[in-house]
Amino acid sequence: VSFKDMLEKEIRIEGFSTVMRRLDKKGPEIDTALEVLLYEPSEEEKVALALIQLAVIIKGRSLSMQESLEITEASEAFSHDGEDDDLDDKPIEQLI
Repeated sequence: VSFKDMLEKEIRIEGFSTVMRRLDKKGPEIDTALEVLLYEPSEEEKVALALIQLAVIIKGRSLSMQESLEITEASEAFSHDGEDDDLDDKPIEQLI
């Protein structure tokens, strides 16, 4: 499950306005999660929690166990120590 797919699904279910209002309300939380992804990519646990937090915000409710596992696994690919900078060349969609 990608964030794009999750967002599109929620827009189909709840409507664009509802999802956008939810994202607007959660702006500070989104900012915090994005800061972790941008500035602390080597902190695997923080990255996993930030990605899960973003998914919960997008979805507007708890994630299923499967969704949580998929995001946690994706965080391992996203999280790196800076030595493998070829990840910078990949769109974030491929990492999540």
